[in-house]
Amino acid sequence: MRHLMAALPAVGLLAALLLTPLPASAASPWECTDRDDGTVEVICTDQSLTHIEVPEEIDGKAVTALGEECFYGCTALTEVVLPEGLEKISSYAFQGCTSLPEITIPASVGVIEDFSFEGCLSLTAIEVDGDNESYCSEDGVLYTRNKTNLLRYPAAKADHEFDVPPEVGVIAPWCFTDCRFLRHLTMENVKAMGADVFMGCTALQTVTLSEKIPVLIGATFAKCEALRIVEIPDSVTEIGDRCFFGCASLKDIGTPQKLEKIGEMAFYGCVSLKDISLPGTLKEIGADGIGYTVDTDGSTVKVEGVKLHVPFGSYAYRYARENGFSYHAVVPQNVVMIVLVSFLLVVLAAVGIVVELRRRKAARIAEEARIAEEKKQAMLAARREAKKARKNKT
Repeated sequence: MRHLMAALPAVGLLAALLLTPLPASAASPWECTDRDDGTVEVICTDQSLTHIEVPEEIDGKAVTALGEECFYGCTALTEVVLPEGLEKISSYAFQGCTSLPEITIPASVGVIEDFSFEGCLSLTAIEVDGDNESYCSEDGVLYTRNKTNLLRYPAAKADHEFDVPPEVGVIAPWCFTDCRFLRHLTMENVKAMGADVFMGCTALQTVTLSEKIPVLIGATFAKCEALRIVEIPDSVTEIGDRCFFGCASLKDIGTPQKLEKIGEMAFYGCVSLKDISLPGTLKEIGADGIGYTVDTDGSTVKVEGVKLHVPFGSYAYRYARENGFSYHAVVPQNVVMIVLVSFLLVVLAAVGIVVELRRRKAARIAEEARIAEEKKQAMLAARREAKKARKNKT
């Protein structure tokens, strides 16, 4: 009996162990999609992660791509380690990773799609492995390898000024969105910019645009609340819809001489933009394109004190009149020249007529004098003949 009683605790412990469920293996945070080459594309399914290392392979298949919106909404994520062997970072891969401070791109990555780092509000640097043949990084800014394309300026980079390198000819869409520290920017040789490049740069005050840019696409400077001066160069022929939407501090856009189109709501909410010079080349202004804002009731109203400086008779002249804006009509220089030339031609024609009339009058007078002289000589000759005849009779 004593032996039985002594064995009871051990039996109870064994029973407890048998009845306790075994811990389940941790669920994988990856959703995989097979690619044509036998590798996989992954998407993270756990938005609560703070640190994560993307595996080199899953179930024996190499991980070569981060899928679209791979880490979307991972707001707590502060560290991501990407594997060597990764080839592609898809659009919006890190969208909304608001706590991510920096990231390093492996040498194997050959494709980084647009908007990959959109919404990374804490991002201060994007580094690239020096052996990468497609991309490079300089001072935390992401470029293509030869630096002809500027791809992403980190939103939380603390510098106040930035000069786009002279090698850069193209700035990718949304490249500077939500950069809250950048105040002054210059560019030299940029020939094209994608849509919404500077949207939401709330500290941006001045921008010197390249004189090689033909179009400002979409909401390029929308919601740049501190923006005061943008010299729009003569190369620009089109300003897109909502290009300067909500730029409440904007006072000067220069005098672009070849502008042909201003999109809908292009300067909507630009309540400080009072004096605006528009060229005679302008052919179209979209709805609420210039001189309008929203009031406290949410209704669209005209900005008070706006004055348009427009060529007389131009499209911009008609826009000012039809929308009831104050305007100063300037006679274009070519019109002045035409008027002056026309006036000179009229004067010359008048002088020519006067000279011709005087010439004709002088010729008439001379002719009359000649005829009178001939009559006089004829009369004298007749008298002489008559006198001679009388003498002969005597």
